[in-house]
Amino acid sequence: MRRVPARILGTGSALPPRIVTTHELAANHDLGMTGEEAVRRTGIYARRWSAPGARSADLGAEALRLALVDAGLKLGDLERVIFVSSTGGDQLIPSTASHCAAAIDPDFRGGCVDFNNACTGFLSAFDLAARVVATGSGPIGIVAAEILSRYVRPEHRRSFLVMGDAAGAAIVGASESGGVLAHHFGTDLSLRDAIRLEHPSVSGEPSLLRFISSNREIGAAATAAICRSARHVLETSKLSPCEPRFVVPHQPNGRLHEHILATLEIPASRVLSTVDQIGSVGAASLPYTLDQVRRTGQVSSGDQMLLMAVGAGASHGAMVFEVAA
Repeated sequence: MRRVPARILGTGSALPPRIVTTHELAANHDLGMTGEEAVRRTGIYARRWSAPGARSADLGAEALRLALVDAGLKLGDLERVIFVSSTGGDQLIPSTASHCAAAIDPDFRGGCVDFNNACTGFLSAFDLAARVVATGSGPIGIVAAEILSRYVRPEHRRSFLVMGDAAGAAIVGASESGGVLAHHFGTDLSLRDAIRLEHPSVSGEPSLLRFISSNREIGAAATAAICRSARHVLETSKLSPCEPRFVVPHQPNGRLHEHILATLEIPASRVLSTVDQIGSVGAASLPYTLDQVRRTGQVSSGDQMLLMAVGAGASHGAMVFEVAA
């Protein structure tokens, strides 16, 4: 597999101000369990929820603005903005990407595109962006923003207890070094209905995120899928699970996150866990955590990162990315 040269020029992330603890949810709703039990089951202590009427375009714009500052660029320097969301963004027409860009600079004239591949969406868009900039185009801004609290209710306890709101962004530019060393993406179509959020024009009912299959079935399938992709890219890159300097995974919930890392035998020192404080934030999980990793100041040129994600569909993917010199 040929290296795809690309560089991460900057990253950013954003959270709504309201913190909602798991103990608060258990105390205020009839969930059939205490706060302590809910934390034990989910591995999530708190999450952020947006105010009524909040728009994912604005939350995404906040993260993208910070990524541009980190990159030392203006929005007008970008060739394209890709907006990623598991829920389809704020509207069907026009793209939410156009509203996200307009929130930063209404005079932006670059391309604006919406993208959805469930929780694997950001990684899929990142892979495509890297291939575009490798041809000499770019830079490209990718922003994932999720307001998943809008689609959960107490009566659907499994989604209600884990979902949160967040945004993360990355600016991808051309490079002569580093980039994508290996990638693998797939979909297990037998699980395409395991997790569903139906469009109201089809269902005729309010859109609610529902877990159709059992936790055991979803957990086993998610672990198998993401591990399949991760092992493929590690083998292709001739790396063992403990060799990448940083591992940046999509974090679906605390317990499943821990199980995936244990299955792959990835040392805890390689991973920055965020799900315990922000909840399961869909496609925003990976870029949010990537930004937190970069802001530690510990990422250096030549470092190799294992990026991996799994989502509804069941979509899954992994990538070994080398930081450019």
